[in-house]
Amino acid sequence: MKNQDGFTLVEMMVAVVIAGIVMASVMYTFTSQQKSYAVQEQVAMMQQNLRASMYYISSEVQMAGYRISSDINTYSMDWDPTSGGAEVLSPLIYGRNNDNDGGGNDVRDGTDLIMIVKASEDEWRTLGAGEGNSGTSTYLSLSDLDFNGDGDDDLDTGNRSYAILVKSDLSRAEFIKVNSIGPSGTSKQVTIEPGFELTETYSGVSDIIARADIIIYRINEDGVPALERRNLGRDNGFQVLGEGISDMQIQYILNDGSSISGVSTVDQAKVREVDITLTGQTNIPGAGLKERTLRSCIKVRNFGTSM
Repeated sequence: MKNQDGFTLVEMMVAVVIAGIVMASVMYTFTSQQKSYAVQEQVAMMQQNLRASMYYISSEVQMAGYRISSDINTYSMDWDPTSGGAEVLSPLIYGRNNDNDGGGNDVRDGTDLIMIVKASEDEWRTLGAGEGNSGTSTYLSLSDLDFNGDGDDDLDTGNRSYAILVKSDLSRAEFIKVNSIGPSGTSKQVTIEPGFELTETYSGVSDIIARADIIIYRINEDGVPALERRNLGRDNGFQVLGEGISDMQIQYILNDGSSISGVSTVDQAKVREVDITLTGQTNIPGAGLKERTLRSCIKVRNFGTSM
């Protein structure tokens, strides 16, 4: 007769123990790899947010003063709506160093803020015959408020009340704020707000009018920090640009090679480079807080070289 003997209980227990050890090793390896993948995925997302945010800031810093760098005037208005009160500035570039108000203005304490002013790259046109200010500093005649032909007015008394007038040879430019708009024959009579009166005469058919961009970048002070952007010249409030960005530090290099951490009226036209450092962070369960830093030095294109 054939041998009908099976495995002994001891043999079965040994096999189960060995199988358990093997399975535990497999599961440990799988779990470790899964956690490592999750960490790397979140870190990669954070780095992508940093790169995308730096790309946008760099592009707009390079355009600071576009078509308006020849405006030598200063204007008193609430350029920086996060600080309260009016600032007296030239429409170029402005920076506030290390906000430390203890909270309450929606800017993260210890972080910098930057504001960039430029002519819109899309919403502009040359003045036509009969348009301009005809030597009158407080009024401007325009036959059409749609500067780019898309069917929408690019100048109004609400969120698009800022504009830039530029001489055809780019020798002079001026920033205006609209007070009111009323009909005047076949043209619209634009009343300019006091303090923004024109000192030059602008007329067709070669001088330029453009909507003004006033772009602000800040780090918010919410529980989850983010880089936010707002354009006062086409205002719809602050919008999140990069999530998980916890800090922004900025240095401004002047024409004499020195650097400053904030920009006042005296130094605006002297800025030649903007050195920006962004820090991103992500809190990963089981792995703790991870941080990455990205730095870029950006040359401004539209400021003079002899100021």
